[in-house]
Amino acid sequence: CTNSRKARRLLVRLFHVRQWTKMFLFPTQRQWSGWSLPSKLGVVGTYIGIIGLCFTLYFEFRHNKSIDRPYISIMHVTSPYDVQIGAPLKALITIQNTGKSPAINVQSSAIAQWIPPGKIPNFLYGGVEITGKATIGPGGESLIELHPTKDPKGETGYLVQKDFEAILKKSIVLFVHGHISYDDIFGKSHWTDYCYKLDVRGTGEYYWNPCLEHNEMDKN
Repeated sequence: CTNSRKARRLLVRLFHVRQWTKMFLFPTQRQWSGWSLPSKLGVVGTYIGIIGLCFTLYFEFRHNKSIDRPYISIMHVTSPYDVQIGAPLKALITIQNTGKSPAINVQSSAIAQWIPPGKIPNFLYGGVEITGKATIGPGGESLIELHPTKDPKGETGYLVQKDFEAILKKSIVLFVHGHISYDDIFGKSHWTDYCYKLDVRGTGEYYWNPCLEHNEMDKN
């Protein structure tokens, strides 16, 4: 009772409408006992309506945040050079914010792996370098660049005949995959996982095809 009286006095000071607050928002016990049953039911119905409106506004706000959130999607994976002996083998992964608000603190861990046929990567990124944080606005794009071929010194190398023949014979498969994390302006964290593998035809044509695994994003 003491807390209720303190709360009533606080609201009166805030709104500067003492009589309105006493008569409508917080009726006294004497006022309540003097009301008829229909009046009491009307007041209770009003309070229930106000509570219901508050819940509706709350869930509508949550729903709008979900609609307006950013979505980091993988648009395509390409190679700027033909897949051939003596050419550098490079994978360019284009990501885009397909949502309606900025994606902030965007970070990516990406890796290119040569895997025996019939197996898949482990999709672990504990030792993989993480890119610096970036912001991508609605409709904005960014590139992730990977160099699967390395020379003995670990520098960017060129595709040698042995590896080219192994790709054609499918005795080894080249995967590019990664994990992207980012935040929205509402304070929620999100993520996108992706995986593609290189398919080279005998004619020299090549395709980066999405894997069956590790292509998904959060539903927050």
